[in-house]
Amino acid sequence: MGVNSGDLPFDRIRELGAGSAGRVWLVETREPWAGLAAGTRLALKEHRGPDAAPGAQAALLREAQVAQQVTGEGLPKLVHLESSEAGPRLYFEFIPGPSLDEILAEQGPLPEPQVRRLGAQLARALATLHTAGWAHGDVKPANVRLDENGAAVLLDLGGAQREGESHPQTGTLPYLSPERIRGAPPSPVADMFALGIVLHKLVTGSHPFTPDAGKREDPSAWLDALSASAEALASDEVPTLSPLIDAILLALLCPTSEERPNAAILGTLLDEGESSAWWKERLSAGSTRRQRRSQRDRLPFVGRTRELEQLRTVHSGVRSEARGILVWLSGEPGSGKTRLVSNFAAGER
Repeated sequence: MGVNSGDLPFDRIRELGAGSAGRVWLVETREPWAGLAAGTRLALKEHRGPDAAPGAQAALLREAQVAQQVTGEGLPKLVHLESSEAGPRLYFEFIPGPSLDEILAEQGPLPEPQVRRLGAQLARALATLHTAGWAHGDVKPANVRLDENGAAVLLDLGGAQREGESHPQTGTLPYLSPERIRGAPPSPVADMFALGIVLHKLVTGSHPFTPDAGKREDPSAWLDALSASAEALASDEVPTLSPLIDAILLALLCPTSEERPNAAILGTLLDEGESSAWWKERLSAGSTRRQRRSQRDRLPFVGRTRELEQLRTVHSGVRSEARGILVWLSGEPGSGKTRLVSNFAAGER
């Protein structure tokens, strides 16, 4: 049951979340208002009151500015903005699905094909922001929700900054790039590093580098943990992951910011997968880090026993009959075709 909000034309249904600057409520209009029909559900973001962090009102105004200036796929739609004595009220289109951190808590890691789709959607949202001159500043699973179609929407634009601006530092320590931990402001390349952590968590269920429990409030401990994980691959944790996703995550989590792919390139890469020019260029340049490591310490191949046996049967028939045959493997990008054929070939050799 909703809670009447006095003279305001809506009922508060429940709190959706709270940050240092504001609280977000699910509200429902009681009557036609601001061009909306009665019964429309919105996400209302407003100042959180006396316990708000310094600069909270400025952050809300900045979020409204960004939402008004930058619109597109994967970004929140600002429906209405109004002023009050307590500060601005921002009414966003309500995104009904769960956040990515809720999904990870309930389901654990997601299938790679789904992560590729979500990653491409988030990359396109960031590309829109970056092209307009803004960096998001706080990319993390809690700031991504899924809409009614299962598409990712990147929320919380209150920490966004333009290049050259100086605002209070924003962001969440486990998702900060090395340069941001050292004091640099939000930037597009820092957003890409944060997105790399998000995608790693989605495919493995864990953070790619984490300090010991007693040191997680110490920024320098996160830098040390990143340095110690330089040789780690996502497929070390989930062996069925494709070489492509390993390479993408390594590129995004590169300590050297200039070597990370930008958002537009990443969106195209995740859409095109193994047929992309980016991937073909790396293959033509030589073996990937995963291939070099697997020559030293081949990862165990788990699952796909039936498909592996089918390949062996077909191959055996071809050899005995001395005739040509075409074997067609089908499946979504990231479903393990490359891994299957690689292990089959290694076994035959």
